[in-house]
Amino acid sequence: MAKTAFRMVASSMIPVIPSSGKDGYKQPPYARGKHTFATSARLLKYRSCVARGRAGQKAPGRPQAQEQFAAVAHSCKGK
Repeated sequence: MAKTAFRMVASSMIPVIPSSGKDGYKQPPYARGKHTFATSARLLKYRSCVARGRAGQKAPGRPQAQEQFAAVAHSCKGK
């Protein structure tokens, strides 16, 4: 039997099914790799801002953690 790399390639991919945006248009489904690297300077700066903002914060539960994260993410937006 011939072996293929299909299973190996498929196991390293994640299917993404985007939701429709505010305008009602929807991006078609696609697959992305499990281990992707961010190379955008803007995205890396945003992520580091969020990491600095979340440093040392503790939350008693998931809802409070989500609220804290949302507040920090909002303050980092546009920086």
